[in-house]
Amino acid sequence: MRQIALPLDWSAGSGTELIVTPANEGAAGLIENHSYWPQGGVILTGPPRSGKSLMAAHFEVSHSGTAIDDADQWENEALFHAWNAAKGAGKPLLLTARTPPGEWGTALPDLRSRLAAMQLTQLAEPDDAMLEGLLRLHLARAGTGATDETLSYIVKRIDRSYAATERFVREANARALEQGGPVGMKLARNLFEHQDELDI
Repeated sequence: MRQIALPLDWSAGSGTELIVTPANEGAAGLIENHSYWPQGGVILTGPPRSGKSLMAAHFEVSHSGTAIDDADQWENEALFHAWNAAKGAGKPLLLTARTPPGEWGTALPDLRSRLAAMQLTQLAEPDDAMLEGLLRLHLARAGTGATDETLSYIVKRIDRSYAATERFVREANARALEQGGPVGMKLARNLFEHQDELDI
């Protein structure tokens, strides 16, 4: 597991580190080597909270590229013109979306052909190393923390998703602050025993 932050500037000035594990290292490496991209550029897909926007911001700041976040939510004409503007300026183009372009329902033929020419790369759901890194990072930011034993216990039981990890951290951190200590094993067990009630 690597945790990339300034001065490599994955945070794009936001102070938000990108943790790199096998779940996302392929996409991270691809973004760092944009000179090898196909002419159309790259489409980065992945689940919510997986770091797509962070990668897009880094790409614009550190590589002077054009990034269009949530491209699947754009109107066809607007996305088509943005694509042409990036290419006209000679800039590498990165699009992010939750799903591949085949699922966007693109009605504009010219845009559909341009999207089809782009390389597709996907962020996976978090692996164990990613889950542990995210838990450690978010809890430390919130001012609490957890022992290695507790983190290992949580990783074995938590839902494998970025969104679930953030929900767990919010609840665990709130309770830990109320108790005036770190997220301990007793607190973690209690959260999992009541996870259906807490939506974590």
